[in-house]
Amino acid sequence: MNCLGYRTEFGKKRFNSSLHKITPNKNAEVYKIIDTTKLYRIESSISIVDGTKLNNSGNVYLKFYAENKVGIFYDFDINDINSLNPKKADVGVFNFIDNKFIIEKYFEKPQYSGYLKEVFLINRNTKEFLELISDKYIDKYKIQELPMEFLIYKPDW
Repeated sequence: MNCLGYRTEFGKKRFNSSLHKITPNKNAEVYKIIDTTKLYRIESSISIVDGTKLNNSGNVYLKFYAENKVGIFYDFDINDINSLNPKKADVGVFNFIDNKFIIEKYFEKPQYSGYLKEVFLINRNTKEFLELISDKYIDKYKIQELPMEFLIYKPDW
């Protein structure tokens, strides 16, 4: 990828932010859906096609930030403030347009890399869970409180 800027000390790619297609969030309604002071842990992902549970639940976390940024973390330890260092996260962006919650996540495979755009409808949103439904699956996220000291980080993308 010729637009690669650098890698963090944790091996995560950082590059020109113009690669993603989402424009900065202008809709304050998005903050009725997500809370930038919380952590979202995927609890289940169920295929709409056949009802099977997908194998991506467990240690995958989303941390939303201001300016429509989201970090995708694969390890979180409530006893280690550095576990939410954005330099350890995969890059993502989000927006809320026409009652649709849109997330673009950067992914990297040996053959190719780029942004994967997912469009969701809000299936259910409570203080404990956020359920997002796409055309392929339903993702259920458990919303976790974070101690204030974990909220010191700003994303580096």
